[in-house]
Amino acid sequence: MDVLQVHDVHAHRWWTDSPPPDKETPLDPDYDFVGAPGMRVLQDARAEGLCRFTGITGGMFASVARVLSNVDVDICLPAFDYDTLQRGARRDVIPLARRKNVGVVLGGIFKLLPIFANVAEWLTFLPDGTTPEFEDRIKRLYGIHKDSGLSFVELTLRYLVADRDVSTILVGAANPGEIEGSVVAGEAGQLPAELHAAVGELGLP
Repeated sequence: MDVLQVHDVHAHRWWTDSPPPDKETPLDPDYDFVGAPGMRVLQDARAEGLCRFTGITGGMFASVARVLSNVDVDICLPAFDYDTLQRGARRDVIPLARRKNVGVVLGGIFKLLPIFANVAEWLTFLPDGTTPEFEDRIKRLYGIHKDSGLSFVELTLRYLVADRDVSTILVGAANPGEIEGSVVAGEAGQLPAELHAAVGELGLP
């Protein structure tokens, strides 16, 4: 096996043999991640030659950053928090990974795709909790997307491939054609500088 990873590092089940009923209860700030059950499994597996590399993954970038700051792994995967609008992983995880010489894998980069598949309906029936600021950014991104003439998949992938601190980008696909389209988009390289800058300005704080 090439890589063995602890998934969803925010979940208590990886960090204690007796997790509380509410797995979202925050761990103590001084929690010993290094000695936790999940990390011991990774360390033992690598020592026994069962895997070449170890890593952590999660859909909450703050949790990934917190764990990464406390453990030694080869790879981290922050999901859903680095795309054309979301930049939490870019701000909090990637600089830390670079300092620790940890490879960064991106996942969940097309979280906004359902919106752009039917943006008119989405803007008519906004989900509860949508802020005016986020609605404005969505509208501005939609305008950039339409003016570019690129598919939203291509716009997203070509924006992200410009980040040299990212080692790998995972793309979800429903069929081989979608995989092929993602490969073609990635091979086209980063966006033109002006277009890249326009998308970059939309990043959420």
